[in-house]
Amino acid sequence: MKKTLIALGILAALPSLALSSEIKIYGKVDVGLAFTHIDPGVDGVDSSSNLSMMSGQTAGSRVGMRGYEELGNGHKVGFILETGFNVDDGKLGQGGRIFGRQSLLYLEGPYGNIKFGRMGALTSGFPDTGLFGGNMSPFAVGLGEVAGHRYLYSTEDLSPMDNTITYATPSWAGWQVMLQYSMGTETMGIDGRENESSLERFMAGAVHFANQTTEFNLVVDRTNFRSYGKDAYDDPDDGTRVTVGLRHNLGFMTLYAGGQYFKDSRKFVQEANQFYTGIGSHTARGNTVSFLDDDTSKDGFGLNLGLDYPALGGTWKAQIGYMNAEFSEDSSVEMKRWFVSAGYWYDFSKRTTLYSGISYIQDKVEGRYDAAHDYDQFDDANAITASLGLVHNF
Repeated sequence: MKKTLIALGILAALPSLALSSEIKIYGKVDVGLAFTHIDPGVDGVDSSSNLSMMSGQTAGSRVGMRGYEELGNGHKVGFILETGFNVDDGKLGQGGRIFGRQSLLYLEGPYGNIKFGRMGALTSGFPDTGLFGGNMSPFAVGLGEVAGHRYLYSTEDLSPMDNTITYATPSWAGWQVMLQYSMGTETMGIDGRENESSLERFMAGAVHFANQTTEFNLVVDRTNFRSYGKDAYDDPDDGTRVTVGLRHNLGFMTLYAGGQYFKDSRKFVQEANQFYTGIGSHTARGNTVSFLDDDTSKDGFGLNLGLDYPALGGTWKAQIGYMNAEFSEDSSVEMKRWFVSAGYWYDFSKRTTLYSGISYIQDKVEGRYDAAHDYDQFDDANAITASLGLVHNF
C-alpha cells in the first residue's frame, strides 16, 4: 500500500515537473578522411603528402546534456555540460577533460542572460556563446584541414576558456550587447589561482544583430598574456583584436563576409596540416623557421568572403581569404597568406550530412628578424588540402 501511494505521488508530480523543467541529451558524431599535400618552398626539401582519418572536421564530435528550470516571473536557471571526443580513436578532447567543450550554469530573465563556467569566446565558433561559427562562414572556422577563417585570424579563442563570465542583454529589435571576461583561460593543473599575471586572461565586448535574413557581429577583445619575467618574451604586450562578420540570405544563395584587425597577437594556425611542418613554417638544415610561432607578437589583418549556393540536391560552398601580418617589433618582416576553398554538402536527412571540400593555400614570407628568423632564403610555401566525411546529429 505504501509503495502504491509513493508511485501515485511520483506520477502526480510528473506533469508539474515537465512544465517547470526540461533536460535534453544531444550530440554530434563527425568523422572522415583528410588529405594534405605540402610544398614547403625550401630548396632540397621534398614536398610531402598524407592521408589520414580525422574526427570533427565540420565541428568537434561531442555528447552533451542541457537542462533548465522555470523559476517564475520570466526567470529560469539552466546548465550545459558538454564532452568533446575523437571518433577515430575514442579519446576525450580538450586535454582529457570530462566536460571540456562546455561546463556552465546560467541565469536568464527579463534583464538578459548571464553564464558562469567554461565556455567559448565571443569570437569563437563554439555554440551558445561564440558568434563566429557556421553563421559567419560557409566552412565555419575550417573544414578539417580545408582552409576556413581560422587560417586568417589570430586564434587566442580556438579553445574554450575556463573561469568565464558572459552577459548578454535582451534583444531589442534584433540587437544585443554582450560582455565577456575570463579570469584565467587555461587553468588545468593550476588549483585556486585566478586573475594573476601568470595566467592568460581575456575580455571582450560585442554588438550582435540578427533577423530572418541577416546576421551581423562586431567584437572587440583584449588578451592579457601571461607574464613570467621582465624581458619582452616573458612579459609580452596585451593582444588586441577587432573582428566583424556579416551573413545575408538572398533567398537563392547566402553571402558571407568577415574581417579581423589584430595587434600584438601571438597565436595563429602555423601549419596547413597537423602532421607536417608546412604553411607558415619551414624546416631546413635541421632548423625550423616559423613566422607564426608563439614567441613573437604580430600585427595585421585578415579578410574573407564566401557563399552557399543550393544546387543538385545539396549545397555548394566557396570561400576566398587573405591575411597580411608583420612582426610587431619589426615591420620589415612580413607574411602574406591567401587561400581559396570549395565544397559540397548533401543532406541524407535532417540529422545526417555528407560533406566534402578542397582548398589551396599559399604563404609568402619576406625579411630577416634574426638568425633564427631568416625568411629571405625561402620560396613561397603552399598546400592543397581536401576532406570527405559524414556527420550525424542526435
